[in-house]
Amino acid sequence: MHGAFPVDFYGDKVISYVLASGSADGFGATKDMKALADATNVDDLDDYYKAYASASFLLFAFTCAAILSVFSSYALPKMRNGKRPERKETESERNTKLEIFQQRHNPTIVRPRNFTIIP
Repeated sequence: MHGAFPVDFYGDKVISYVLASGSADGFGATKDMKALADATNVDDLDDYYKAYASASFLLFAFTCAAILSVFSSYALPKMRNGKRPERKETESERNTKLEIFQQRHNPTIVRPRNFTIIP
């Protein structure tokens, strides 16, 4: 599970570039098609607004992927040999573990109410 982290890291980078390329191509193609439609007197603006909207969604997706890629790049140096560093145990966690250990290994003896010890 921890060994797949570099694959995820570089996969985020590739997806970010694909989204950025799609957004730029969407804006460029829509602008060229609008210029061609204006030159041929074809005026159907509704389609161009839809194309700009889809390119805007791609740009938003690229922005989100780029932010996540920055977060994952901060996490990369914390990984050592494909393993996450172990978190230090707090004193309250140690005390809780100690209580659980004592309960399991030193069970209390429950005697019935009418129990008497005969000498």
